[in-house]
Amino acid sequence: MTRLYNFIVFLLPSVLAGSVPKTCKTYPGSSDWPSHKAWSRLNDTLDGRLFAPVPPGAVCHKGWPSYDKDICPRVAEAWKHYDLHTQNPVSLIYDQYSNWTCLPDKSYPCSGSGYPAYVVNVTKAEDIKIGIDFAPGSLSLWTHHLKEITYHKGSFKLHNSKTVITGDTVTAGAGTQMYDLYTTLDKYGRVVVGGGGKTVGLGGYVTGGGHSLLSTKHGLAVDQVLQMTMVTPSGKILTINEDNHSDLFWAMRGVSH
Repeated sequence: MTRLYNFIVFLLPSVLAGSVPKTCKTYPGSSDWPSHKAWSRLNDTLDGRLFAPVPPGAVCHKGWPSYDKDICPRVAEAWKHYDLHTQNPVSLIYDQYSNWTCLPDKSYPCSGSGYPAYVVNVTKAEDIKIGIDFAPGSLSLWTHHLKEITYHKGSFKLHNSKTVITGDTVTAGAGTQMYDLYTTLDKYGRVVVGGGGKTVGLGGYVTGGGHSLLSTKHGLAVDQVLQMTMVTPSGKILTINEDNHSDLFWAMRGVSH
């Protein structure tokens, strides 16, 4: 199978922190936690894409609004598989990262402290900007629905540049999962330097370097990137490549090397 050498990624939210707050961290109930009115205004600005998710395991615990003894066994069984976690805005495949705070098991306590209080359902770069402007470095941004995949046959012209890259390329959103990308490219007889896990999301995979079975021949996934659209810690939406904001492009491609 012919390899797809050139790889383009867009909508990669920055994980760098913004300005340092007065206190180390604000928690629900603390004096500097945003008011309900402030959260409501943010939700209006996002056209209703802000939500306060309930831990998925809460369905097995009395006292939680989502408690349902009939659904609990199904959630407990689904907990062993990837799909439940990848389709939930706060669930994690590996429970240690939420400190085991709410498992679908009534014999254990359930707390929301291991999960975000609010999540932005990101559908475009502007949603990330709004989230960063409201709470830089601290608001959960769910990029799961950034799944657009566009195949470019023959060549690709860099944004705001005269540079034209020869060869087939692909543009994919940060929420694109490996299985979807592989399936799309297979229609063209192509493959990309990607991960082995089918549920791996592209944004985190690439910004983490992107080790692959193809790396011994073609390098890391990040080495294939031609262009990104990103949101900076200051809330600017930029499309970066070798000819535009080359310093940021260098940093985003090399931060994990």
